[in-house]
Amino acid sequence: MYLKRQPSSQAFWNSLHHNILEALRSRNILRSRDPGAASGLHKPGQVRYVPEAYRFEGDTLFDLPFINKKHLSFVYDHVHKDLRSIGVSTLSLRNLCDEFCQWVEVVGVAGLKEKPGKWHSKVAEIFHYEEDWIKQKLKRLPIILLRHGSWVKATEHHLYLPSPDSEELVPSGVSISIVAKDAVRDPYRENFTNTWVSRNIILAKYAS
Repeated sequence: MYLKRQPSSQAFWNSLHHNILEALRSRNILRSRDPGAASGLHKPGQVRYVPEAYRFEGDTLFDLPFINKKHLSFVYDHVHKDLRSIGVSTLSLRNLCDEFCQWVEVVGVAGLKEKPGKWHSKVAEIFHYEEDWIKQKLKRLPIILLRHGSWVKATEHHLYLPSPDSEELVPSGVSISIVAKDAVRDPYRENFTNTWVSRNIILAKYAS
């Protein structure tokens, strides 16, 4: 409630308010999403508010302690806009992309397999933008699910997008990787992989 104070015509109170905000920026006063954090509290500039669009079933998308430690606790959702005045920033798409890369590096394919289809669809929905920096980062991750259960990168040679309603027969001796039906039938996952172009081969349409 105090952070909402509006400037007045009295210089003394305005100066006092400014000094208090400056002091709060340098203090450990906010909780993060990591309940096991050793320090318990963090400086406002050390945590980011996670928008609703970047959450999955009431949790963060990439739930690792070192990532959650950088997220503002959800108990502050109702006042997150006011916390901007003392240095709390908002998680951006670029921040989220970096977190995804870190998460995949730690959990690997095993972590991807454990996630439900709705989670993969949510990730695909978020990262469907055709911005080059996203394509360059994510194409190096093993997030494309193939028909036989393995996961590959978008840089994999001879990726093929099958029809969602038919089975392709691959002749023996032909080296080709066919994307899983579940990934093809999901509109978000399909749309997401349209951001990549494969050399003379029909692009495999997503993945994670």
